[in-house]
Amino acid sequence: MKAIKKITAALLAVLMIMSISGCSSKPEWSYKTGDNEMQIGVYIYALYTAYNQAAQYASSAEGYNAESSFLNLTITDDKGETAVAKDWIVDTAKKLTKNILTIEEEFKKRGLTIPSADETTAKETAKNDWDLGPYYEMYLSYGMMPTPYKDILEPYGVSYESFERASYLASTRQTILFEEIYINDEETAVSKEDLTKFFTDNYTSYSYLNVRLADSSTDDSGSTTYTAMSDEDIAEIEATLQGYADNINNGTGTFAQQMTAYTALKELESDPSTSTVENLDESSLNEDVIKAIKDMDEGTASLIKIGEAENAYFYLVYKAPIADSVADYIDDEAESFNILSAMKSEEFQDYLDGLTEGLDIQENTGVVNSYKPSMFE
Repeated sequence: MKAIKKITAALLAVLMIMSISGCSSKPEWSYKTGDNEMQIGVYIYALYTAYNQAAQYASSAEGYNAESSFLNLTITDDKGETAVAKDWIVDTAKKLTKNILTIEEEFKKRGLTIPSADETTAKETAKNDWDLGPYYEMYLSYGMMPTPYKDILEPYGVSYESFERASYLASTRQTILFEEIYINDEETAVSKEDLTKFFTDNYTSYSYLNVRLADSSTDDSGSTTYTAMSDEDIAEIEATLQGYADNINNGTGTFAQQMTAYTALKELESDPSTSTVENLDESSLNEDVIKAIKDMDEGTASLIKIGEAENAYFYLVYKAPIADSVADYIDDEAESFNILSAMKSEEFQDYLDGLTEGLDIQENTGVVNSYKPSMFE
């Protein structure tokens, strides 16, 4: 197993809590089952993380004011569910803390262990992030200093010991448990055929070139101004790009060949186009472009215009056969794990929720309820 694997979609959401949670230096516990106690600091950080996530939702809520508390606003989360922010924060923190405890218990029940190399990596990463901050070397390369997790978490009563337990070690346990269920267990493992079908049914391979239909000018202060192109200039660009689309559709040239021609025409140093494989329902592309791609047949190109005036663009889009990408994604260990995560993350979370309900988990109610979302304001 690789030391660190990329977790996607809903699975990534579960891991965010584990990646930077911790515990109080006090001997208090928040939740426990049997003799396995989850320190109060794990809950404190779950509350902290839920608070920050709720703040993002609140920024688009009715009545939001950056200078005022958002805790009494009604927010809508990623699942489309609404709740008063302070209630959502508490409910989310409790669920996430129980999830960490549940994963530990299931890990032990199945007799799973963390490989020594993975454990070493997890502990070293936790220590570096605690003392130096996440992505320390990357920040330094930009002349910046990250904030150590220690400086963020300790003021709220979070210790390093619990941070190590509930961050990268917990993330590693979750990955191993996920792999055990969907890769190693003969009864529940996903077959290559089913994974391939999920991939080809839900993912799209496409390439595009976007051209802004505006002229730009930069003043002495470095500020750039855009002005809509003339109709004649737009027509010339349209003719060029439509010609590329026609070449692809009539089989006289590939998308790559058209981009080579465009790069030479514009005297560019590199190909300005973008190619990717993704689930379009999770794409950040313009919604009109997404709809157009979905409506296209594989192996065809189309020219799409969006926006108006200085914000207008042409998109030359090519939709490739998704079957051509199967080898690159299904036969590659890391990529196939990402696809598997997208396929099973929601089911995995439901599985964890079911395990949680089946456990005799005790809540240290007085201690848990003594920590309020308002403590972070």
